[in-house]
Order: sequence, then structure tokens, then C-alpha cells
Amino acid sequence: MKSLKHILTLIYIGVASLGWAQQPQKLSLEEYQRMALEQGKKSFRQFVQSMSDSSVVASDFVTIPYMDSLIDLSQFSNMRTVCLQNTQLERLPEDFFKCDSLRGVIIERGNLKKISFPKDNHITDITLREMQLDKIPKAIRRCKELEALNMDGNRLKRIPLWIKKQDRLKEIVLNNNQIRLRRSAIRRLSKIEKVQLGANGIDGLPDNIGRLQAKYLNLGRNHISDVPASFARLEELKQVIFYENEFDEIPEEIAKLTQLEELDFYKNHIKEIPEFVGSLENLTRLFLSYNEIKTVPDTIRNLKHLRYFYIHHNKLNFLPTWITEMDSIQRLGISHNHLLELPDLSKMTSLEELDFEVNEISVFPWKLLEMPNLNVLIVRDNPFVLTKEEREALDCVTRPQLIY
Repeated sequence: MKSLKHILTLIYIGVASLGWAQQPQKLSLEEYQRMALEQGKKSFRQFVQSMSDSSVVASDFVTIPYMDSLIDLSQFSNMRTVCLQNTQLERLPEDFFKCDSLRGVIIERGNLKKISFPKDNHITDITLREMQLDKIPKAIRRCKELEALNMDGNRLKRIPLWIKKQDRLKEIVLNNNQIRLRRSAIRRLSKIEKVQLGANGIDGLPDNIGRLQAKYLNLGRNHISDVPASFARLEELKQVIFYENEFDEIPEEIAKLTQLEELDFYKNHIKEIPEFVGSLENLTRLFLSYNEIKTVPDTIRNLKHLRYFYIHHNKLNFLPTWITEMDSIQRLGISHNHLLELPDLSKMTSLEELDFEVNEISVFPWKLLEMPNLNVLIVRDNPFVLTKEEREALDCVTRPQLIY
């Protein structure tokens, strides 16, 4: 058993919003810990169990970085979320979660093998992260009000049948597992709005993928190289992430996803941007960096709401002059290409961040330093031809933040 003094150095209570009590008998947590030490408390369990609502400040987010014996969570008044880290317990019984105000449960790392929840709980968010779990615990079925489930970093291989019966479940995070994405898995995920399946070793999508009703779909860090025809039926999608996969081209099925706001094909093997990308008129974020793209098609100028455009680490030889007309763009990343010159980007009045480092630009774009909204300008590793006076002038620039 660890000493109380050691335990107290690990324990903290994170407060999302404090309900400082007005009663004079209330003690601060620090004062209570000092009193507990003076009274010779020997364990964390004794420390917590001796608390009462009249002696501990109220908080709605309680974090316990180490726990080797059960405690009474009801001692934390108005607690809405409990976070256990590196717990040494193998089992958490349902009585542990009997707290009327409890809405969120976060358990990260540790030795937990079994968890139970009371029948009539009001839990809406559960995170069981990096627990080395092989299955999603069946006990979660008791959480009828569950809206978000995060099982990131486990060893899950399948999605249980009962998941489709969680009527209020809107978000499921299954990144960094070993999920076998089969037709049955798609049926079980079909009603969930936000689905994250990144880093699962997935090498292909089932032909019924179009049954999903997802608005957000993360399939990053897998081994996917194409999509089935039914992918075009995901008409409600607003965000789709294919970061770090094996695509040689952006699939034409994407053209049907007219509600898309974010399209992410970072780190693939794409050689050109198809013209249909310019017809996705709701796009606000377009991420195409770390590919093999040589040109930007003229249709991209039709994206009137585009705010973030990242196309760095490609093979661009020039940037089209019409890009200066895209005054909605706030962040533009064009570094690590083969650009010899830039159009007059100072015309892009909404521009806040611009990165064109590691190119072949010899003429410094002085007008950019006068842009009122530009906060960050990264220009290093370009062969600028500058006089001594010009270099000294750059050294004195304080706004925007100039990385030169």
C-alpha cells in the first residue's frame, strides 16, 4: 500500500466549473489533505471515505490518477465526470457508479478487466482508453442514455450486435484497434453520426458502406486504396478523412458527397486533383498535403467557402494567379514544393496564416507584411535575393510573426 503522502502527490481534482460553497465550515481541498495527514490517515481509501459534503469543495470533474481500492464517489458533490488513470483495480462494480449526477466516465490505462453499471444510470459519455480490452464491455448496454463511446487504443476486433440498439449513441471512437470492418459491422454502425475507425489495418471497405448515416467518417491511417460504388450514397457526410492510406487518385464517388465540408487525403499517392472537387461547393477545409500533385485545376476557384487549403509537400511548379481571388481562404499551406514565384497573395484579404517555406522563390513578397489580418508568415529556406538593408528590415518585423 502506497503511503498517503505519496498518494496525495498524485491526486488532483480537475474542476471544469466550481461550485464554491458559501457555508463557513467548507474547507479547501488543500486544507483537508493537510488535516488528513496530521490525523495519520494511512490510505487513499480512508482519505476519501472520510470526506463528506460539508467538508469538501464541490466540483463537477474529478480526476484520480491512481486508485488501488474502491472509494465512495458520492462523497464528491455534484460530480458529473469521473476520470480514473492507471487504476490498479481489475473490477469496478455497479455500486461504484451510483451517483445521481454522474454523466461521464473516463478510464485510461490500468489493469481493469471487468466493469459494471447500475441499471438506471444517466451516463452519456464513456471512454475506456488504452485498456488492452478485447471486447466492448457488455455492461455498457445498461447505459441507455449513452451518446458517445470512446474505445481508442484497445485490441477490439469486432463490433457487437447490441451497439445498434443504443438508440441515443451519436459518436463512436474505435481508433487504434484491430477492427475487422465487415458487412455486419456496417449494419451495426449504420445509425451513428460520427464514426472513427482510424489505424485499424483496414485494407478495404464493405460493399454496403453506403448504409451508414454518418456525418463524420474517419478512416485515416489504414491501407485503403479505393471505395465501393455505394460510398457515393453517403450523402449526409460533412467530413471524411482518408489520411495516410494507399490512394493513387481521389475516387469519383466523392463527387456525389455534396454536403462535404472537410476532405482529407493527406499522405497518399495522389498525382492530380480531379476537376469534380471544385463542385463540392460546401467545402471549407481541403487537405491534400504529402502527395504527388503537380497542378491545381481551375475548378478549385469555385470553392467560395474554402477557409483552409493545405497542399504542401507536393510537386507544384506554379500557383495559379486566380487563387488571389479566393478571399475566403484563411490558412494556405504551399511549402515544400517547387515554386519559383508567387502571385500577389496580398489580395487575399482573409489570409491569417501562410507557409511557403522550402521552395525556389527568389523575390521576397514585401506586400505580405502589410496585410492587416496576416498573423503567421513562414518563408524560410527560399533563395531570396536581399540586400543587407533588406535583411536588417526583416529582422525588425514584429507583425506578422515572421519565420525567416
